[in-house]
Amino acid sequence: MSVYIITDRAAGLAKIGYSQTPKKRLTMLRTSSAADLRLEAVIPGDAAITHKELLDILPAIQAARRALEALEQRAARLAA
Repeated sequence: MSVYIITDRAAGLAKIGYSQTPKKRLTMLRTSSAADLRLEAVIPGDAAITHKELLDILPAIQAARRALEALEQRAARLAA
């Protein structure tokens, strides 16, 4: 079992859930949504990881993702 975080960046939303197969869960959610959903994190664990603990680490995950996006944009500008 893993905990996953799936985001809709355009809407600023995140879904936190549990699944044996987070990538399949993402595929299922994409079929019912027009949003650009992304699997941001998969954390090995089970129900022992509480929702509050996940909410506590979500800002760090979001900050890391923003830093990665900034690096990707810079690399693209340098390559152009």
